Amino acid sequence: MARAKRTSASFAWDILRADMKLLIYPILRIVAMVVLLAAMWHLIFDISAMEAARSVDDLANTAINETVNDDKYGKQFDDSKQGQANATAAQDDVSNLFGHMHAGWFVLFLLINVFIGVFSVGALTAQALAVARGERKSIGYGYGMALMRSPQLIMWWLVTLVVGVILRAIESHRVLGLILAAVIGMVWSVLTFFSITAIMATGCGPWGAIKGSKNTIVDSVRKVTGSDAVDFKKVRRGLMIGGPLALVNLVLVLLLFGLGYLDVRSLTNGGHGISLGAFAAILVVLYINGAFMSAMWAIVKATVYVWAEEDVVQPEVNTETLERAFVVT
Repeated sequence: MARAKRTSASFAWDILRADMKLLIYPILRIVAMVVLLAAMWHLIFDISAMEAARSVDDLANTAINETVNDDKYGKQFDDSKQGQANATAAQDDVSNLFGHMHAGWFVLFLLINVFIGVFSVGALTAQALAVARGERKSIGYGYGMALMRSPQLIMWWLVTLVVGVILRAIESHRVLGLILAAVIGMVWSVLTFFSITAIMATGCGPWGAIKGSKNTIVDSVRKVTGSDAVDFKKVRRGLMIGGPLALVNLVLVLLLFGLGYLDVRSLTNGGHGISLGAFAAILVVLYINGAFMSAMWAIVKATVYVWAEEDVVQPEVNTETLERAFVVT
């Protein structure tokens, strides 16, 4: 089978530079999560954030020291008094943290956070669709459309959750399960590529979203090949975005691992070598980079969708690039 060569969707960057409000949605999403955590902290935990952080820090130190000593001494260390003391300390740290947590409030926090995430993706997609159609809307437009489509968005999230659980169950069956889950996962990701876009564009439900996504892929291929018959086994995504952003993402992740390694090295000598400020700064930059990626993918999906389904193309977009959205191998 020939490997599909992907084309850079550089038009997404051009559109984003012209309408930077698309970045606001993913950024506000993390702000909302932090605010929600701060507001619900004393409902979830009956200890302060500093005490919780201290417990996590102690647990991390114990785990790292345990790993280092296991590498040096193996089972001999586990059977020693120090090894048993470390195990007891780790259990105390875990008990201290989870013993002060109220599970019901924590589950509610997770559910609200999931809704905020789904709502944010819907708002970003709605705004991207407006931009792809040549419309200029306020930030409130995206959130208004997401509120209107929230039942469909929540149902779609439930469907993806069920599919994820099924894939995890298949993966548990050793090698054959891993291969089968990888194939099903790849087909699912291609088949549902435009599902959120279809929901925000038409208001359809989960099954209609899958059908709409499939139709968009078929219509995209038909526009190029002129053929009514489309073999999904041979269809591959032909566009990529954010080459430099992907490189930045890789560098940031490597930096995080590097800082973690330095911390482990320093702990073997009895001290912390990692700067929590530097660690937090890298995470912030990593998230901002992710916000750019999210916005650009929303633009790509919306642009291809309105081109395939509504025959609308903005002046900044080269039609020849859209014709590479999906390629037949």
